[in-house]
Amino acid sequence: MTQILYTTRARDILREIDALKSLRDRKTRHGRKWHILNDQIKRLYKKANNIAANAINQTVSRITNGVDAVVVEALSIKGMTAHGGNYKRTMNRTMRENRLGEFRRRLAQRCEREGIPLYGVATKHTSQT
Repeated sequence: MTQILYTTRARDILREIDALKSLRDRKTRHGRKWHILNDQIKRLYKKANNIAANAINQTVSRITNGVDAVVVEALSIKGMTAHGGNYKRTMNRTMRENRLGEFRRRLAQRCEREGIPLYGVATKHTSQT
């Protein structure tokens, strides 16, 4: 089950943030208009964060609903994003946007709270039969 946590609505919000930042950069720093734009940017960031957090919570609920155990692959997110340069840029951005660390933390919390065992499978040789 692959689900992009940042929906198109959240991406539109991020585009709007970029546009407002461009406008803000043309204003006098700490002027009245600058503060108005800065407050709008803060609100939009909060909105995008709430959308992502909601998607994480809904996904975790779907995974933990009515199961006896949850098994995940014990991936090293740090190892996956380190090194690689330009060709890994898209993957790194996607992983950052999808908040995999936050997702794993919330999944572990929910499993612990509901008494569901959470197992981590070693990454070596998992694709071999």
